Parts: sequence; C-alpha cells; structure tokens
Amino acid sequence: MDNIKKADKIIEDYKKLRLFREKKNAFNLHGKLEKLGFTEESLANKKREVYIKSLDIVVKETNEDDFLETKKYAIENKIKTLIFLKPTKPIIYTNFAPFNREYCEEKGLKIIQLDNRGGTIVTSGDDLGIALVLDKDDLTPYLREKIETWIRKNFTGKVSDSLVKNHNDTLIEGYKVSACGRAEIDEMFISYYQISFKVDLETIKKVCTKKMKKIPKGLNDFGDKTREDLIIKVKEWLL
Repeated sequence: MDNIKKADKIIEDYKKLRLFREKKNAFNLHGKLEKLGFTEESLANKKREVYIKSLDIVVKETNEDDFLETKKYAIENKIKTLIFLKPTKPIIYTNFAPFNREYCEEKGLKIIQLDNRGGTIVTSGDDLGIALVLDKDDLTPYLREKIETWIRKNFTGKVSDSLVKNHNDTLIEGYKVSACGRAEIDEMFISYYQISFKVDLETIKKVCTKKMKKIPKGLNDFGDKTREDLIIKVKEWLL
C-alpha cells in the first residue's frame, strides 16, 4: 500500500509539469514507477485489486433461467454481487443486434437480453458467463486481464504468443474465445464476461445473421481446463 501511495504521488507530480515540457521530459516517470515495481498499467490494476479486495461481495451461481432476476435484484438493492452464469444448454446473449429469433424459438434456445453494447453471442452448455455488479466504474479491464493471464498459463500450443485483444474480444490464433462488455444501470456498473469452452459453429451460423468476422472457438480446443477451474480462480482474484 505504501508503494501505491508513493506511485500516486509521482504521477501527481508528473501531471503538474504538463506546461513545462523540458522538466516533464526529464522527470523520467516510467523509471520512477519501475523502481517501485510498477508500470502505469500495473499500478492501475493493483489499485483496482486493492479496491475489490476491500469489498464485501456476494457470490451467486445461476443458470439461464434465473440469471436476469439475480442481476436485477443486485442492481435494485445496490448489492455488490459476483454472478456466475453456468448454462445448462445453449443460450443467446443479445441486445439490439439482429439475429434469427424464429430459429431460436423453434429450437427452444434461451434468449437473454443484455444492456451492453455488442453483437449477438451464442453459448454452449459448457461455457461460463460472469457479471460483476459494483458501484464503481472502470473495473472491467482488471478481471479481463486476470482471465487472459489464466488462459496463457493453462492452455497449450501457441496460446501465449497468439493471444491478443481485439476491442472487447480475446482471440487465440485469430479465433474468438471470450468477450467482455459493460453497462450502467441505476448508478450501478455491470462488467460482463463470456468465456467459451465449447463452440457449436453450425448453430452460431444459423442464429447470427450478421457476417461473421471473428470465427469463435472454445478453450477446449487448446486444453482441458473447465469453467469450474476458472470459477475457483475468479473467486481467488475477487474475494
């Protein structure tokens, strides 16, 4: 904590030099932060971690039938909540993007209307959805970074070298394996994460009417960790 305060003071002093170019260039912000063990990005994530660890977060495990009601209850009652959505069958996340609703209704696929921006996502019964409901914004990158680090450490092949961020998506070897997003409702902030472990590409093609730019794959194509393994780690990171 002392190093965080020292690093914050360094950044504060640096910002005061914004009108003095020579002094600003000579300040060596990155070098000063490095001596304390930080980069600007790692400092921001460390502060997010300290904040999250200070919270009393309620944990809920849901399926496709009770997820929305669980989220609504957390928002309306201002309860900081970590929600794990464990589908028992394929489900459709959507907002305002077009998709083949008739096909979904014909096949009995559950449609979950979200409030974030983004396209339609088709999950499998092996996937994991996460919603983190808090009263503070800008925490989405913290858990995303943790999840991506976990993927790098636990999946084989060229994952470490080929895992990249693409806007709100995470790609391995060019294939989309996870996505994140955020929304604000009644002064509460929701961070969403979808992690694919198994993909039914044919169903996705039938549901999504928009041309597919990023072909999805499941993490099971790269290793044998499951959503239960990830749930254990997420609890360690946030609780």
